[in-house]
Amino acid sequence: PQPQTLMLNHPIESSIKGGETHTFQFEVKAGHYARVEVEQKNIDVIVSLFAPDRKLVVEMDGKNGSLWREMVSCIAEKDGLYRIEIKAY
Repeated sequence: PQPQTLMLNHPIESSIKGGETHTFQFEVKAGHYARVEVEQKNIDVIVSLFAPDRKLVVEMDGKNGSLWREMVSCIAEKDGLYRIEIKAY
């Protein structure tokens, strides 16, 4: 499915089940800072951030679900659409 577009300061609330992956995208200009925060409620997730060239920038997975929030961030090296993947255990 097509990734859902994220917009600055517009939180999205969604449910995810074990084994599912949800994908989002947002546009960033080179040199700008981007951060995405995922709040976990009763499920443990892995959050991955990918650059426009599909290379993994950063992945966050708190040990044993000990964090109630997973956060990924970067300073964009290139203009373009960055992608977030949220995978539920």
